[in-house]
Amino acid sequence: MTGVGLDIVAYTADQKCVWNQFIANSKNGTFLFDRDYMDYHADRFPDASLMLYQDSALVAVMPANRRDKIIYSHQGLTYGGLVSGFDMGAERMLLLFEALVTFLGKNGFDELIYKTIPHIYHQVPAEEDRYALFRADAKLIRREVISVLCPRNRPKMQQRRIRGIKKAREVGVLVQEAATDADWNAYWDILESNLIERFGAKPVHDRKEIFLLRDRFPDNIRLFVSGTEGSVQAGVVVYESANVARTQYIAVNPEGRRNHALDAIFEFLIATHFADKGFIDMGTSNEDEGRMLNYGLVAQKEGFGARSVAHDCYSVRVR
Repeated sequence: MTGVGLDIVAYTADQKCVWNQFIANSKNGTFLFDRDYMDYHADRFPDASLMLYQDSALVAVMPANRRDKIIYSHQGLTYGGLVSGFDMGAERMLLLFEALVTFLGKNGFDELIYKTIPHIYHQVPAEEDRYALFRADAKLIRREVISVLCPRNRPKMQQRRIRGIKKAREVGVLVQEAATDADWNAYWDILESNLIERFGAKPVHDRKEIFLLRDRFPDNIRLFVSGTEGSVQAGVVVYESANVARTQYIAVNPEGRRNHALDAIFEFLIATHFADKGFIDMGTSNEDEGRMLNYGLVAQKEGFGARSVAHDCYSVRVR
């Protein structure tokens, strides 16, 4: 599609290197948009990613998948939307978004479900797309709160969390980064048991998938475990990007719960390991498209000093 010097083309595998280089040098991209991460579940999410050019220069990409006549950005990722370069400005984004809507309508889509990238993941401000969504009469269909902590400027911890950390120290709980497959397997046993017992569910990533992704992104996907006398009693998987350490999976066994092993991990991550990180994203505590809040879960996160950042998702009718 061409107009005002703009071209929009579907991503193809032969553009993998170009795509990945653009993500690495973008102002709001993370390793989740690298094709080696995105493509691991391509069988579940038929790819419909787009590359947007202006005057033959790549200026934005949109990780996306399709279901029937709806295009999503992206159902298999925590966050999504248009990823752009440092020279992206408001006027250019308006032109791009208008061209994008026209392109999608002419290519058989009825609707764009647009998941934004929270500002904490931006290298520099990158919310031009939110203004373009407003101008396109986008409808807000989901708003979740993610609990975010600033290690260098966090509110005072709740006494309950302080007591838990003290108890963990008294019984000799030690925290370390998982160094072996045995540590990962021991933790995954705990995680799977927790999810089945509490929710009748399985982890989003099965064991094979998380090992694959960990091996592809060893500097970004990390596991921290805690316990006494060398045992694994609790763990937290961390997805690390430039500005943010996101806790992706959290689990503890009964012994670890008695020993406050999770309190020990979080205090280690916040006060020591990621003390110089811009943000620690402790994830959402919502259900039903954000309309329900798990008060107990969000209170636990806020007990460490986390506060809320809104994460929005929009619907745009394209024809």
